[in-house]
Amino acid sequence: MTEDVLIKGKVGPYRIKRDDAVLYGIGALKRSKKELDLNRLSNTLGIRTRSLRNILSRLVKQGHISHSRKEAQRFFFTERGEKKFKDLEIIINKKIINNENFSLLQTKPEIKFSMMTDPYARICFINSLFFQGSTFDQAWREVPQNKNLTISASYIDEFIGLGERSSSDHFEEVLKCSSLYGVCFKDLGDDPKRSLERPIDLILEAELSRRKGEVGNAKAIYENLLCKPEGLNENSWLLCFIGFVQCLINENKIDASVQLIDEMLEKTNEPVHKAALKKLKADLFQDIGKEDEASSLYHSCLGTFNKKDHPVLRTAVLNNLGVLYFKKGNHRAASKMWEEAMKIARKEDLTWMTSIASVNLADVHSMDGKTRLALDYLRKARNVMKETGDLEGLSAVDFNMSLVQIDKGNLSLAEKYFKRSRSFPLTYEKKLAEREKAYNERLEMRRK
Repeated sequence: MTEDVLIKGKVGPYRIKRDDAVLYGIGALKRSKKELDLNRLSNTLGIRTRSLRNILSRLVKQGHISHSRKEAQRFFFTERGEKKFKDLEIIINKKIINNENFSLLQTKPEIKFSMMTDPYARICFINSLFFQGSTFDQAWREVPQNKNLTISASYIDEFIGLGERSSSDHFEEVLKCSSLYGVCFKDLGDDPKRSLERPIDLILEAELSRRKGEVGNAKAIYENLLCKPEGLNENSWLLCFIGFVQCLINENKIDASVQLIDEMLEKTNEPVHKAALKKLKADLFQDIGKEDEASSLYHSCLGTFNKKDHPVLRTAVLNNLGVLYFKKGNHRAASKMWEEAMKIARKEDLTWMTSIASVNLADVHSMDGKTRLALDYLRKARNVMKETGDLEGLSAVDFNMSLVQIDKGNLSLAEKYFKRSRSFPLTYEKKLAEREKAYNERLEMRRK
């Protein structure tokens, strides 16, 4: 039995069914050349995966789509389905263009809709507008978009409204379950225990997407969760906020990111939450070359994490402090930070953090002539990065591998790794410049 809802607009009443919403979703994904992901599509439409499969079966019987016998997730439009999809687009565009509620952002609705590059964002918007019966502005607020700072800042009020007072109880547990810091990678991938309907798994999905360079997808997930905080407590909401700001940083929106962090710091009094935000700000400052400000913030939040016994965040700060010391030429202090970070990470079974520390230590060992140990560290780290699809992590491995190959005298191989490390789109020009400078300096040392 299909469900539908009556929508009235300037173009007259139109009745859209769930089957039509699914058909539109397949068409949007096909047009964007993205493969059909049943889990994400069912979550975006707000229906169970089993119900989605039943709808897909109906669409096959109706002759709108066909599917691959070899690959269950591959669906194709028939000529009839293509026509149906185009008819749906005409109706949808008329509804959007003629909608009177387009005051938000002072932009015409059709321009807003065209701004949506992620097909899942379009599906979410259409589903909310037509099926859920939302007004245009209500539907728009449910969709991930590049909103202005005042709208983004309103998320902070959502956080404050989650409870009478903020609490960092179980913050570590939430962090381990929903971020790369503490995740057990053997449980990722097609693990049936993971459900993209649970906020905790959506946060992990977002972080993995961001580390793959899919910033738009990550930002979409974070914004949807921030707009609908049901099922989130203060701790998980804060992680969403941090992830959202990291996406802004990846998009090189530095000023907006700093302002959001500062506004959040003013509104929360919980020590651990404040320290987590200071760490985020320190990471940003380090990436844009404000090392002194970053160092001060790192030491400030490290004291809180030590006092409150938060090993996950303590490990992250120690690792980043090591990078800061290394940039300043204090290799001994850097090694001390990374070795301490690795010790804690291994004790807490933080696989990814162990790998990050080992990537950094590899460079120090290589400079000390221990190239075999350095290569061993990097190979193990590469396996972890590959397992998670962490392309940014693989970029770091390749860069440090290029330095080790210079130390070994394999200059052609070093060049290969260096070029490969640049394939990941780092947004910070300073970081790119730093890597190029370090690579050239190591080459010059080798020639001498």
